Amino acid sequence: MSKYREEIIKLFTEGRRQFEIVRELAPLKVSQRLVSKTIQRYRELGNSQNRPRSGRPRSASTARNVKIVRDRLRRNPQRSARKMAQEVGISDRSLRRILRNELKVKPYKKKKVAFLRADAKVNRVKKCKVFQTRLADDKHRSIVFSDEKIFRIEEALNSQNVRVWTADPFSVQRKLTRKQGAASIMVWGGITSDGRTPLHVFKKGTRITAKVYQQEILEGVLEPWAQQHFADRHWCLQQDSAPAHRAKSVQKWCRDRIPDFIAYEDWPSSSPDLNPMDFAVWGILTKDVSATYHKSAASLERKLRAAWAKIPQETLRAAVDVFPRRVKACIKAKGDNFEYPFGV
Repeated sequence: MSKYREEIIKLFTEGRRQFEIVRELAPLKVSQRLVSKTIQRYRELGNSQNRPRSGRPRSASTARNVKIVRDRLRRNPQRSARKMAQEVGISDRSLRRILRNELKVKPYKKKKVAFLRADAKVNRVKKCKVFQTRLADDKHRSIVFSDEKIFRIEEALNSQNVRVWTADPFSVQRKLTRKQGAASIMVWGGITSDGRTPLHVFKKGTRITAKVYQQEILEGVLEPWAQQHFADRHWCLQQDSAPAHRAKSVQKWCRDRIPDFIAYEDWPSSSPDLNPMDFAVWGILTKDVSATYHKSAASLERKLRAAWAKIPQETLRAAVDVFPRRVKACIKAKGDNFEYPFGV
């Protein structure tokens, strides 16, 4: 029977299905049962031998199987483990053992990251070094980190299905894309180590000009909230370098009406990995609101407001407290992306 088993395995690894193998080997009177058992053994053990009756079971982690898996990963690191196991002809469990123990790779979820040019990296390092001096004596805890975000009415991305098998998560492309054209709403929010602003929802079709930003956000939301929240305490506003934020009128308003603020030229561009709103808070809201299908913008807005209100303050404090570490990490990475080592 040994020679028949070898022929069965040969046909199976060429991509033939069981019924095709049975039909092709019919002149040799090879039974369906033998074909089925041989393929099952091959998937489990990596060869056509009978299962040992006692002692330690044979492993599917043969040199041949390890090489096959390594070659497939090199061609496509996003290949599904289950699909790869079927292609190699071993069990899903054996395949994962090869990936983990022999090839030393792990499955990493894909994540959106900012594209950074060489000059942007230099700029990030320069400004982060200034931040290190500015953040002495836990001054980061008095910063109000702020940002705008667009939320779309669409099904949530199943990040569990978008993974890359690799030993080095920085060696692969991690960018994800989202579909265009879905109905959406834009919000603004701000957090500090001991509080949060109201979540502001812009009216549909609103274009965020300097005038809109100053009147709706700075004067309409931030200033009254800050007066009540901080009272006589010192505080500082962080905002990115979006056109509305860096407008002369807005920068002047901040100088005249806020105890301290990070001027647009002092905040590094293309740096969502430094803003707690970007690297922590928006992700929490996205996960929460995506758990429910929303038929309308009103439904999405209600869920966003509820999700914003229920984020534990300890979570916001932790996100703010990791900011100095991220500044150091950015410098260490010479301005490049550095997010994978962090859990927040």
